[in-house]
Amino acid sequence: MDIASSACPHSIRADITKPLPFADDSGVVFVSCTLEYVADANAALREIMRISGGEAYFVGVEPWTLTAYLYPGAKRTLLSQYR
Repeated sequence: MDIASSACPHSIRADITKPLPFADDSGVVFVSCTLEYVADANAALREIMRISGGEAYFVGVEPWTLTAYLYPGAKRTLLSQYR
């Protein structure tokens, strides 16, 4: 799932801050280098937690890492409450 088009044949283009086409507690969610760029991170987290039922794993962009160099323009770093 991504906000942009993908070459993956089974991808879904969606906005993580809006209701997604998945049932509550429908699967494990892995989020990589995303929340740092979302304008409304709390809305995104609510939707992630709704889908995952609490089984969510996050990889973040921290300003001191090589990842931050590769993904410039992050709006925030992940707060400790989200880790």
